[in-house]
Amino acid sequence: MSIDSVLSNCRALREHKTKVKYHHISLCYKTRGYLSEERIALQYYDVIKTHSEHLADMKYDCARIIA
Repeated sequence: MSIDSVLSNCRALREHKTKVKYHHISLCYKTRGYLSEERIALQYYDVIKTHSEHLADMKYDCARIIA
């Protein structure tokens, strides 16, 4: 894994975070409290899980470059 790959992953992650943020704002605006907390949590569970896995991969890649 090269530093270019890690930087590319960082950019992708930043874009992903932005998309999640705007999706969340949009969801809040559209539903105006009509969705239960449980339904919202279920919608974001997969996004958060994917995000965490991506971060773990990036930490591993960075550690390999540093070593």
